[in-house]
Amino acid sequence: MIEDELRLAVSGTFSTGKSTTAEILSIATGIPLTRAMTAHEFLRDLVPAGGSEKLSARELATLGLGRLEARIHREAAQSGSFVSDGSVIQEWVHGVAKMRLGVDPKAVLPSSLLNGIAGTARRKSYKQYMDAYGEIVKAYAKRSYDGYVHLPVEFQLSSDRRHPVSERFRKLSDELLIQTLNELNVPHLTVVGTIRERIARIIDLFGLPLRMSLDEATSIGKGRVTRAAELVDMKACAHTMCRPGAKLRRLKYAMR
Repeated sequence: MIEDELRLAVSGTFSTGKSTTAEILSIATGIPLTRAMTAHEFLRDLVPAGGSEKLSARELATLGLGRLEARIHREAAQSGSFVSDGSVIQEWVHGVAKMRLGVDPKAVLPSSLLNGIAGTARRKSYKQYMDAYGEIVKAYAKRSYDGYVHLPVEFQLSSDRRHPVSERFRKLSDELLIQTLNELNVPHLTVVGTIRERIARIIDLFGLPLRMSLDEATSIGKGRVTRAAELVDMKACAHTMCRPGAKLRRLKYAMR
């Protein structure tokens, strides 16, 4: 049983069950949950007409810094222990992966060729920025988290349109996350299995308190994650309907 404060980050790339695992772990143990603003939420104001695959290098940098600010602010508001859905390393790793593979990982040709990130001058400048950004998040991660639980790529990539990524992007992001944790020498454990198996393993490894049965916590947690995702989709849909061409998009949406 833990007696001191525990600031635990649940690490993992897209479609690894990170948010669900963090949510259920928080419910089961009673430890507060914290998370950054999602990229989808942030993009509604940054790129109203499209998703992250349409970002320029400058917009991609703005996205990363905005989410970093939101995450640090929310974690600072926690006076004691917390479970973090992701960590400050998360957004930086995704930015590095996009720099290497292109802003739209699903594009036939790297979209960085189309938006200018791959240009010699811009690429060098963007890499220097990402290196500096990386130094900041690594220093923060090292002093701010007591431990990491890393979730590897086990589950099939979700077809969720909010996650415009590829398997190659997920693989690179996973490798970068592990590489960074090893570099920082931050205590981290890789946990595999079903969501319930993961929760049981994490609770056992860290000696966490159990406030309710895992079955009950799992049911509540999955329901919350599903409702949160639906709410984000509803807000995105409402936001899109207000723009030019909304009538046609509304008709297509209704016909699905």
